[in-house]
Amino acid sequence: MLLVRPGSPALRVPAATVDGATTVDATMPAASGGPAPGTLRLADAADGRWRATGDGRPLTGRPSDGWAQAFDVPAGVSHVTVAYDSARSTWLWVEGAVLLVVVVLALPTRRRQLDDDELSDLPDPGPARPHMPVAPSGAGRHAKAGDA
Repeated sequence: MLLVRPGSPALRVPAATVDGATTVDATMPAASGGPAPGTLRLADAADGRWRATGDGRPLTGRPSDGWAQAFDVPAGVSHVTVAYDSARSTWLWVEGAVLLVVVVLALPTRRRQLDDDELSDLPDPGPARPHMPVAPSGAGRHAKAGDA
């Protein structure tokens, strides 16, 4: 990043990356001869996601030299903050949440074991086939010839 004001030396400021977003805080050098407007030029491609504020007020962005991002700094501004609004951190949070859900769903479940004492506490399910009549003993399909 290069801060330029007429009548003052150019100031080079390194950028920092915090949580996937590029941010820069810099104090502009005072111009000799009083306050003067200046230009903040970034060594990065022009992009609408770059945001800059000068003493808390938004600065107007524009391309510089056909490719670089630049901001017009009005006279009297002494502190400049630049940030790049990246959707990367949002996508990382979404991916982390999806990964957590997948891991939880992939965990094996524990089967509940019933013992004989617990089975006696269950209600009687009734006959196995309630819609079928129960034949008296000895009167089924396979009855002996002399039983009828």
